[in-house]
Amino acid sequence: MRRIYHRFPPSCDLNFDIDRSFSDLVRCIQKLHHSHITNRKGADLVKLTFLVDVADKKTQFVPVDYVSDIAETVTEACDFRITLHETMLTPEKSIPVSENMFLVRVNDAGQRCDCFAVKEGRQGQMDAMDLRELLKGACE
Repeated sequence: MRRIYHRFPPSCDLNFDIDRSFSDLVRCIQKLHHSHITNRKGADLVKLTFLVDVADKKTQFVPVDYVSDIAETVTEACDFRITLHETMLTPEKSIPVSENMFLVRVNDAGQRCDCFAVKEGRQGQMDAMDLRELLKGACE
């Protein structure tokens, strides 16, 4: 069964390959949900929090933890909405900086997967290249 979103744009910001099987990549993206990483941007410490949703009934997205066994039940193609919240960490408080939202389609291509990424909206400073690096890093 494919989990695709009927409003996924026909043209994408970035097309890239990940050398993982389809089920491994879906499982890897699913594990990103509610995880975070921290990076330095200049002198500031920035926390990046991942929220991952999966297409449901071709018309909406639901959080991946609402759907059981995605990696075992989905075949051929799967659409995700990945939201990245940037928060600046200071000694006194956490300051929300931006929200970056991407649509990602993963297509099964045998021992590798074709991925298509599209940024939704203009919020945030990240682009599809940044998302590709995060996904490749998370799946190594």
